[in-house]
Amino acid sequence: MLVIDTRFGLNETVRVQFERYPNGQLALLLVTEDREPWLTATSAISDPVPTGCIAVKDWSENDGVPAILLQSGVIEGDPVARVSSGFVAIPIYRLTTAALQAAGVGA
Repeated sequence: MLVIDTRFGLNETVRVQFERYPNGQLALLLVTEDREPWLTATSAISDPVPTGCIAVKDWSENDGVPAILLQSGVIEGDPVARVSSGFVAIPIYRLTTAALQAAGVGA
């Protein structure tokens, strides 16, 4: 799956890469064509995350990440929940069917 990062006046095409955090939650990373890290779009949290969902970073340098993931068809709709962590409330988004397939997770 490809994402176009238009934040901060950029127009960078990056690839979605799914991994797992040590706690088993799904991690979503964006990497360049050269497989260089672009950003980590998710956060591992202590609360359970529903199957088929991810905890998306949307603060500091990750401001606007949910919008580019929505626009690129990686996540869908509004957050299904928000989880407090430190000084932020982390939104939990449902992955699209295409993203679930790319992640190897049953829809």
